[in-house]
Order: sequence, then C-alpha cells, then structure tokens
Amino acid sequence: MARPIKMQHDKEITTMADMNNSSEEPMPSSDINHLESVFKHLTNFNLGLLILAGIIALIIGVISVAINRISGQILTAKDRQLTFDIEKVKQESLKESKRIGTEADQKIATAKNDSDQKIAGANRRSEEISNESKRKTAELRAQNLSTEERLVVAQQELERERLTRLDLEKSLRPREMYLVIYKDGTSNIDNLKTLAGTDVILESIPDAEAKRAAGDIAFILKQAGLKIVHTGITTEQIWDAVTIESYRSTSGGTDEDDIRSSTMAIIVAEFFGDEEWVAQTTSSRHGELQPNTLRIRVGFKPSPYFSATPEWEKKIMDRVHTLRRKPPIPKDKPIHVRLRSTEQFPSPPSIEK
Repeated sequence: MARPIKMQHDKEITTMADMNNSSEEPMPSSDINHLESVFKHLTNFNLGLLILAGIIALIIGVISVAINRISGQILTAKDRQLTFDIEKVKQESLKESKRIGTEADQKIATAKNDSDQKIAGANRRSEEISNESKRKTAELRAQNLSTEERLVVAQQELERERLTRLDLEKSLRPREMYLVIYKDGTSNIDNLKTLAGTDVILESIPDAEAKRAAGDIAFILKQAGLKIVHTGITTEQIWDAVTIESYRSTSGGTDEDDIRSSTMAIIVAEFFGDEEWVAQTTSSRHGELQPNTLRIRVGFKPSPYFSATPEWEKKIMDRVHTLRRKPPIPKDKPIHVRLRSTEQFPSPPSIEK
C-alpha cells in the first residue's frame, strides 16, 4: 500500500494511485470537498511563492545594477590609477635606464681600456713564452738527436757484440761438412765432380775435431768420385785449417802437370771456402806426389778470437776467391736434403814422411 501524506488538520489524504487502485464505488462528497480544500490551499501557497520569487528577483536585479555601476566606477578609477602608475614607472624607468646606460658606457670604456692593456701584456707574455718554447724545443731537439745518435751507436755496438758472439760460437763449434742436394737436382759438389778419378791422400793430426772433419772430407770426396788411396794420422807439424798439396815435378821447373794439379787443388779449396772452411793450397816437395794425386791435410780449426788471422791465410783466401772459376752457390737456394757421414775417420799407421 502507498504511504499516507499528512496535511493540515492531521488528516490523511489518499494519493491518486490509491484512488485509481480503489474500488469503482463512488467517492463520498465529504471526501471530494476535502480534496477541493486541499487543492485551494496548495494553489494559494504556490501563488504566494511565485509572488515572493518575483519580489526577490526584482531586488536581485536592482542590486545587480547597482553592483555593476559601482564595479564600473571602480574599474575606471583603477584604470586611471594604473595608467598613472605606468606612466610614472615609464618615466622613472627611462631615467634609470639613462643612468644605467651612462654608467655602463663608462664601465665599458674602463673595461675596454683594461682589456686592451691586458691583451697587450698577454701578447707580450705569449711572445716571450713562444720564444722560450722555441729555444727549449731547439734544445730538446738537439738533446733528442744526441740521444738518438747514442742509441744508434749503442744499437750498433750491441749488434756488433751479437755478431761477434755468434762468430765466436761458430768458431768453437766443430767443423761439419754436408752433401747438399737442391730441389733443382744440383748439389754443392757438382764442381768437385769434375775431378772424378783423382787420387787423394787424406791425413789428419791426432785431434778429435780434426779427425771428425777428415771423416766428413772423405765422405764428400767419395761422393764426388775422387779416390781416397790412403788415410792416416800424421805427427808432423802442419798448418792449422786444411791444406791441399798439389804435384810438383822432379825437374824443379813448372810443366803442364804442375799447372793441372795446382788447378785441381784450387777447385778443392774453392769448395772448402764455399762451405766456410779455411783452406789453403801449396805444392808438395819435388817428386813426393804423382801428377794425378792430391794430398789433403787437416789441422786444428783456426779461431780468430784466440789468435789473429795470419797474413798468409788472408792472402791465400784472397787468392782462392780471385782464381775461382764459378760463382758460389746462393745461400738461400732451396734445399731438398742434407747428408753427412757418420763414420769415424780411420787411423791407420801414418804414411811415410
């Protein structure tokens, strides 16, 4: 059910929904009168509210007009005051600007004068520093050149010491001789092969290194086709290095056999020189050797670090290089194989002296 609405005189008034939902019986006249009375009261109350709202609206309008007029007067007064203040500020600002400009010009002139003086001083100092720098640079360049020269000299000295040490180590190593076959099919004994069939007497002093070297010589000569007809240990006083003795005729003069034998000795000496062995050539005593025979004697390995190279050895090596008929084999020629004898040099009784 709908809730009842209380009005004046504490009477309950039924809503329109309740009336619609009520039975279809006719409403009593007392109720109708009551409703009409309520309607009149509500209409009068609404009319009173409308009149009151009109009065309030009129009052608000009057007040709004007054407010707008007063607001306009206030705004006009403020605009005039603002214009006056702005003009006053402009005047003061212009005066202050002129004053600041004057002071700024004076400060700028002073600063420019100071700056010019400082720049001139800085330029003088810069020139002094530049001159000093150039002087020091020249001194440093001279010192660097001197240091570089000393470094170069020191490096050259170190290199000489290194080469000397290598030469010393090389001079202390036992002599070794290899059969070298190159990739193009040639060998280091091709020049010796032109002496194939030549008889050779090979002797060594009773020294282990010398006998070892004599064994290498025997191996090489055999590979080249020369015939070792006699080997032995000699107790005679012979020269250091390797000595190749050639035939000398019994007549005391020089014949074709002497020249041919001397040429063969030079060819052998050339081979030893190419292998970096010290070798010399000489003639045997008259009638001691046959025309087709060479005698090779192996002495101590000479060392320039323990005894100075004698002049005769230098002359012999120069003579060998002068008389050689073929250029030496290049050291960088590609090698196929290197062979060396492992046989101990035989030591039969010495040949007759």
